[in-house]
Order: sequence, then structure tokens, then C-alpha cells
Amino acid sequence: MICVVIIVLCAIASFISTTKAANGPVEAERRALMEVKLGVQREFVRSKLGVPQNETHYKTVTCAAYQLPDADLYLIYDNKSSTLRFYSLTATSNSYHPVFDEWPLVRECVGCKSFAQLSTENDTTPLYFNFSAKFWVYTESFHYQTSSDDKWFFFTQRNGADYSDPDAITTDIGDLLEKIGGENFDFDSFYSALDSHSRNELDHYRKHSRPNSFSVLLGDFKISGEKRGVDFELSRGGASTCPAQVVWE
Repeated sequence: MICVVIIVLCAIASFISTTKAANGPVEAERRALMEVKLGVQREFVRSKLGVPQNETHYKTVTCAAYQLPDADLYLIYDNKSSTLRFYSLTATSNSYHPVFDEWPLVRECVGCKSFAQLSTENDTTPLYFNFSAKFWVYTESFHYQTSSDDKWFFFTQRNGADYSDPDAITTDIGDLLEKIGGENFDFDSFYSALDSHSRNELDHYRKHSRPNSFSVLLGDFKISGEKRGVDFELSRGGASTCPAQVVWE
């Protein structure tokens, strides 16, 4: 009987501990992130995530930035409607794979699939690459449009001190990736013009590299009337999309 009581007490203690962990502030933030979607009100996001660490108001938009335990979140609201028009979520830990839920990508996991898998499932294509001494940014995107829905999705690998993907790196991949992007860039034409070695290098990278960042943009959203143009940043899913705001990029 004593043994049975001890076992029951241990089970109860374990359940309470697990429940507390599952309902802790970090886990609550992770669940709240799934409710951050295009079209939600600014006050709704605040009710879920609290006051952002950085929020800047401009004439037409409001830009907000949250630094969460394992991720950075960047948001742009339209001031006229106070609704969310762009957001970017970047994991800052190799072990954290946030889940987003933006139709038609339902409960998609950041970093759980390679760029090659995402391309097969969603027809993503390479869009942009940028390299600096500390990190690089590689982005693939796809456009989802129906009679009632218009969104641009961006999957990005921000590869730096906090996050790296060494299995994807080969000797020549840096020089090859630097050719991706630019005005009127067409990936299909670029890929067909590659020699067999370069094509294999790029295929290897897309097969072994996984994004750690996800962004989504309302298709017809434009920012006008500000001192700096930010449409270019938005159109490639960049995180530094707000004028004069210090953020990830």
C-alpha cells in the first residue's frame, strides 16, 4: 500500500511539473505566435504578446519589434486600419522551430523542411542573397493568390553567429549564391544557364539548408509617403522593413 501511495504521489508531482512547464510564459508566447496572422488588429497582438520592446510610429505605418526568448518578431501595421500587413519571425536558436499558421500553410514548422522540400510542396524559388562578414541572408518565396486572398510568403536563412547550417556549405557555394537576386532576376533562366558543377552545388545547398525565418506580406500592401522607400525590403521578405528602425538586418 505504501508503495502504491508513493507511486501515485510521484505521478501527481510529475503531472504538475509538466503542466507548469507547458503553461509557462515561454510556452504561452510560442502558442501566441500561431495567432499572429495578417489582418489581425494591433491591440490583439498586444493582448497576446504584450508591449513590444521597440515600436515606432510613422505617418502611414507603425513598426513593432519583439525579442522573444528564442526568436525575433517584426511587424508592420497599417495606421488607417490598425491591422497587421507584414510580419517576419526569425528563430535565434538552432533548437527552436516555431510553427506558423498562415493559410494555405497550415501549422508549418520553420526549419523542419529544407528549401528543396518547400520548393517541391509550394513551388518556392530563390529570390535574394546578401553576404556580409558576419552572416548571409538567403531567401526563397512564393505568391499565393485567389479571388479573396493575396499573399507573398518568404522563407529565409539568416545564417550567422546565432544560427548556422554547416552541412549546406560547400567550397563554391558563396560565390554562386551571390549571383542570385537583383533587378528582374529570373531563377529559371539563371538555373538553366549553370554548368553541371554549379547546378549540383546549388542543388546540394537547397537540399541541406533549412530556413530559420518566415515572413508573409499582404500582396497589395504598399508603404507610401515615408522618407525612405521600403517596398524593396518588403518585396524580398527582409526584416529591416521600417525606416530608421534598428532590427536584425
